[in-house]
Amino acid sequence: MNRMIIFLVIALATGTAHASGLPFFPNTNVPDYTAKLAVRDTLDGKGDWRVVQHHNGWTHVEETQGDETHIWYGHFFQNIVLSTGKKDGEEIRRFNIRQVEPSFDYLGIKQVKETNDIEKVGGEECGWREIVRAPPPSPIWMTCLTSDGIEVATKVLFSKGEVMSEARLTEIKRGPVSEAEVLPPKQLFDASTWLKPLRT
Repeated sequence: MNRMIIFLVIALATGTAHASGLPFFPNTNVPDYTAKLAVRDTLDGKGDWRVVQHHNGWTHVEETQGDETHIWYGHFFQNIVLSTGKKDGEEIRRFNIRQVEPSFDYLGIKQVKETNDIEKVGGEECGWREIVRAPPPSPIWMTCLTSDGIEVATKVLFSKGEVMSEARLTEIKRGPVSEAEVLPPKQLFDASTWLKPLRT
């Protein structure tokens, strides 16, 4: 019988806010919203989509990459993220829970640097900030935030400044998002989900 493997990694967490895999939040006052971003990776030239939903500190992110959908649920300020994924839009293939103290996290945020760069993305004005995750010559992570703290664009640059990947807002809706939309579904915690044979 084919079986899914559950990877469960939990480490001691602190109160700082560095959960990787989620949009960057400058504070806890970011409003409820749903946003769609176009994603481009210069390494493979492919264009994909990311949909982000946020409610009361919890975030649900879905990103298509070819025939796979990568999904994250998490709370930025509690350093916790649950990731999963689907193949061909239907079958859940993995499950990972991570809660880690930022200094032990390779992608943990060590520093955020303000810049003077202002841009309009998808009709939203935002200011760029550099997120420092590792010392040079590591990649350079950038985020562009609206005045109310919503991430509407990101860039990852090679150490010399060339764009590695980027995401840019195409649609946004500020307004109530239900808790059910941002919390992991019970199916992920049901043993039968992982013990049944794979369909593929």
